Amino acid sequence: YLLGSIIMILSGAFANVFTPYLYERLGNISQAKKIEIVRISYLFIALLFLATVVISFISPYLFKWVIDIKYERGAEYVFWVSLSYFFWGCYLIFAGYLFYLKKTLLLAVFSIINVSLNLILNYLLIDVFGSIGAAYATVISFFTIFLFAAICSKRFYPMPWLDFKNILKIAK
Repeated sequence: YLLGSIIMILSGAFANVFTPYLYERLGNISQAKKIEIVRISYLFIALLFLATVVISFISPYLFKWVIDIKYERGAEYVFWVSLSYFFWGCYLIFAGYLFYLKKTLLLAVFSIINVSLNLILNYLLIDVFGSIGAAYATVISFFTIFLFAAICSKRFYPMPWLDFKNILKIAK
């Protein structure tokens, strides 16, 4: 869990830096600023995914050489915990727009959905898969609220998320 939570720490650090930047630009938005925000968001998502892959790949070695060989079975959880926090990081990007728009009630609903879904899935998946079922439940619940936040964010504050022609253009 500790290794996977590195992704959570990276997500939180990014959100702390990105949120004031996002609010400043949203207050005086232009198409160019929208593209800039989306580029940075995609870059963060790509780097966070890369960190998820790296942590997942090196975790068996860390368990073997650094932590303790007797805990090496814990390495199977690292990918799922990391993936959960990857989706949490993606959620934070889209939640920023909802905070900016003062849609905090909606975010509270997402929190209730997250907790409720996680509890239900834990009950079902732990019974079927054992303790790894808890990790699966967390991935599913975090992915779900990420999707909800992305859909609502796009609805309430449209951004050029799929305008790859302009997003991938290299600035001159």
